[in-house]
Amino acid sequence: MGRVHKGDNIMDNGQIDFTNLSAKKCLRILLEHPDQADKCDWKEMRRQLDGLDWVWLLSAHPQFADRCLWASLDGYGWARLLSAQPQFADQCRWASLEGDDWADLLAKQPQFADRCRWASLNGYNWVNLLSEQPQFADKFDWKTLSDYHDFRDDPGSFDEDEYRCWEELFWVQGQFVDKCDWTRLNGEDWAHLLSVHPQLFCKCDWTKLDGKDWAHLLSVQPQFSYKCDKWDEIPAKGPYRTCWRELLERQPWFADKCDKWGEFDERDWHELLKILPQFADKRGK
Repeated sequence: MGRVHKGDNIMDNGQIDFTNLSAKKCLRILLEHPDQADKCDWKEMRRQLDGLDWVWLLSAHPQFADRCLWASLDGYGWARLLSAQPQFADQCRWASLEGDDWADLLAKQPQFADRCRWASLNGYNWVNLLSEQPQFADKFDWKTLSDYHDFRDDPGSFDEDEYRCWEELFWVQGQFVDKCDWTRLNGEDWAHLLSVHPQLFCKCDWTKLDGKDWAHLLSVQPQFSYKCDKWDEIPAKGPYRTCWRELLERQPWFADKCDKWGEFDERDWHELLKILPQFADKRGK
């Protein structure tokens, strides 16, 4: 929500001219000047403001609750409002809250747990919630969490970084390690997980890691090189941390394992030699 500027009908004498102001501009003014409420056309504001506008206003100035059009708030709006102003719970349409909304709300206001539809939370929602409120672990079916690693069945549906549920959860709540069904994790999952939690290496099925996974893992945890049997599968180039150039820039002592020098293009060599000029003699091999 933008700040009020002189162009928002603030006159030279410091008074605010509400003539012909839109409801949105009135809202912006009220956020900074709640004492001007009696000059607003509340009937028009109730007609024009959407649910999120009311969330902005009541989160900052709950005294305007009697003016609010409660029916305009959706689940997302209710989660945000109750997180800031839980006293409005008696107005909430609880059925409108979805999994994301419940995770956000309970992370800040766990006293509403008895209202929650736990079945509406997916794996990512649970990670967010348990990271803040681990006491709700007894409400969760742990077998479902690994399902949210299966985004590669439909790569366009998920964000890889956001859906690394176990990695995210272990990062903040190591107490849940014993809940993981390790057999459900694939090679890419293991590369990400061991990159930040190398102490879990004894749980890993190393055969699941391919060349890209090894490049990622060894770039940050080189001590696992003795486990790697896929050196020839590491590609010369590729996305972040999944290729030889990225690996060599971070761990140059693996150069004797590289058999892809001839596949580097001019840009690869430029970037590599800028950091590691000692590899100039590898060019053309």
